[in-house]
Amino acid sequence: MNYASMFSNFLYADITKESTIFNFFKLVKHYISTHDSHLFCRILNVRKSEILSGHPELSTADLSKIFSKPFYKSLVGRPAYNLTKEYLIIEQVAFKLFSNWLEFWCSYLIYEVKDKYSTISNTGFRQKPKLPYNDEAYTSEVIPDIATEDRLFYTLHHDQPMKLRDAIYLINLELFVKDAKWYEVLCQTHLSRAETHLVVSTRTIEADFPIIVSTALIQGWDKRKQWLSYNEYFQSKKWRYCLPNDSRLVLNRSGILKAPLKTKYLSTKDFECDFQNKLQSTNKVCEILRLSVSGTIKQKMYYLYLSQKHLVEKVFSLGYDFCLTIIDQPFLLNYYSKLSNNAYFSSSYYTANNVNHITYKGFWNTRVLMEHLRSCDFIEYKNTVNSNNWNVSEKLYAQ
Repeated sequence: MNYASMFSNFLYADITKESTIFNFFKLVKHYISTHDSHLFCRILNVRKSEILSGHPELSTADLSKIFSKPFYKSLVGRPAYNLTKEYLIIEQVAFKLFSNWLEFWCSYLIYEVKDKYSTISNTGFRQKPKLPYNDEAYTSEVIPDIATEDRLFYTLHHDQPMKLRDAIYLINLELFVKDAKWYEVLCQTHLSRAETHLVVSTRTIEADFPIIVSTALIQGWDKRKQWLSYNEYFQSKKWRYCLPNDSRLVLNRSGILKAPLKTKYLSTKDFECDFQNKLQSTNKVCEILRLSVSGTIKQKMYYLYLSQKHLVEKVFSLGYDFCLTIIDQPFLLNYYSKLSNNAYFSSSYYTANNVNHITYKGFWNTRVLMEHLRSCDFIEYKNTVNSNNWNVSEKLYAQ
C-alpha cells in the first residue's frame, strides 16, 4: 500500500465532515498496526526537542505550553531525522484537523478504544441511566491489578460496556487529557490499563452492567519510580515549597520517619529528597493519582464528595497513614482548607498547564480526613465549601 499517497489525500479533504476524521483515524490505525507503533512518541520527542532548542525558556513547561501553536506551527511537516515521509504527511493532516499533535494523539486514542467495542452485539444503555444522589446506591472496591479483570462496565463517556482496563483508560483520556489538557498522561497510558485502582460504581435498571462514576490510581512505595509526585517536571524550580510548620510536626510525630524533617528547605525537591531518605515505614505511604469523576456539573460535585469518602476508607484499611496527592480542583482544595487537625496539607504549588488556578502537591492525613468525611453528608459537604460561590465553568477533576 502507498500510505504516503493515501494520507496525502486527506490534505485536500473536507475537514467539516465527521467522516474525514473517522477515515483518517482508520487509516492511521492500519498503518500503526502494520508498520510502526512508535509514530506518536517519535514525533512528540523530535518536535519537543526542536521547540526547546529554539525556546530554552520552556524547558520546565508542560507539554500543553510547549506545543501551543506559536511554537509548534512552524515545524509541522518539516523534515527531521527519524521522521519518514509518511510521518510528515500524517503530521500535516493532523494539524489540519486538530490544534496540535497532542490533541490529535488523544483524539485518536479515544477513537481506538471505542472502535475496539464497535462490533460487539450489544445495544448499550436501554435508555439514559438515572443516577441517584444516594450514597447507599454506590459501591466501591480496590482492584489490585485492573489488567487482570475481565468484568464489563459502563462509563458515562460511551454507550457500550467495556472491560475495566479499557473503561478506566477511556475515562482518563476524556477527563485528564482531552478536557484538562494534561498531555503528560499520554506518555503513561499504561498506568490507566494496569496497576491498583479504586472503582466507584452503581447499578441501574437501564444498564446490564455496573456504571463507573469515579476511579483513582493507588500506587504504593514499591511503585514510587512511577509516582508523578517525584517526576522531574513536578520537582522543577517552578514548584514552590510551602509545607506549614504544624504539618511538618504532624509528619515528625507520625512514627513513619526515622529522623525529624528539617525546619527549612531550599526547594520542593530538597524537601522531597529529605522526606524519602528519612521515611522508614514505607508501607504507610502511597500516592493517589487521577481521581476522576464523570457526569454533569452537578453529578461531578456529588461524585467528588462520594469518591473521597470511599477512597479514604479504602486506603486507610490498606494501612496507609498518608497519601501523596496532586490537586488543581478548587472545590476540593476549598473543602480541605476548612478542615481542622491537618486532615490535608500542601507541600508545594505551581500555576501549571495554562490554567488560572494553582496546582498543589500535598498529603492526605488519612485517619483525620476519614473522620471528617464520615461525619458529613453531601449537603453538609457543599455547605462547608460554600457551594453558592461555585463557578460551574470550572473543570471538575483532581490530578
